Amino acid sequence: MQRKFLLLALAALGLSRAHAQTAPVRSMLVDFGVNDGTNGNSTPSPDANGSYWNNVLNNTGVADTFRLVDKANAATGVKVKVGANFLTNGIATGGLLAPSAALLGEYAIATATQDYFFVQGTGSTATGTLRFSGLDASKRYVFHVFGSRQTTAETRVSQYKFTGANVSTISQTTTGTNVGANSYAGNNNTISHSDTLTADAAGGISLELSKTTGSYAYLNLLRMDIVPGRATTAPAPVYYTFQNPGFELGSLAYWT
Repeated sequence: MQRKFLLLALAALGLSRAHAQTAPVRSMLVDFGVNDGTNGNSTPSPDANGSYWNNVLNNTGVADTFRLVDKANAATGVKVKVGANFLTNGIATGGLLAPSAALLGEYAIATATQDYFFVQGTGSTATGTLRFSGLDASKRYVFHVFGSRQTTAETRVSQYKFTGANVSTISQTTTGTNVGANSYAGNNNTISHSDTLTADAAGGISLELSKTTGSYAYLNLLRMDIVPGRATTAPAPVYYTFQNPGFELGSLAYWT
């Protein structure tokens, strides 16, 4: 009986040494706007921080689809489809032209903050939808959004609604007197973050842009994080004290 207990104890000690491993988070940076030199420019890659960007344009206004790379320029399999109702503007109409790294960190890239997608109006034209597809059901996703347009005409609040297997809705004040740091009449210092999301049954997450206060809603840029699935935690090591003379030296003479 004691021999059987010894073998079981040694097996438990070996199994308890297993450790769970987690893959790193992968991030994608997306610049929304135009590339006409007047209202906006595409963001070149790599940027000053060594990161690669995806430039999502609104050339046709309907169903533009873009394949996304991560910050290291590796393919991700993720695509974003631009739906109807988005309009574009930027440099000549209140885009953030001189972003501060002290306020925005890695997002302080002028070509990314200077132009934007926006929506306006009421009813069916008041919402624009982006559809992210090619997502992995075993992974989780977090979005970080930035919208900005400088004007003192009114305060404007944008709503970003993310819908996958679950829903996360966030709001951001993008425009208005003293909205930003240093009395800037637009957002120059705030990134808003979604809850952790999982893809829907079709392998996608939709982002709906709409306004909750004021006449317009804006989306200048976003970061999308791919978060690995939760790792299984290994059991804590189990230690046994054997009260048996000679065991430490490998002798089983006293075991019966």
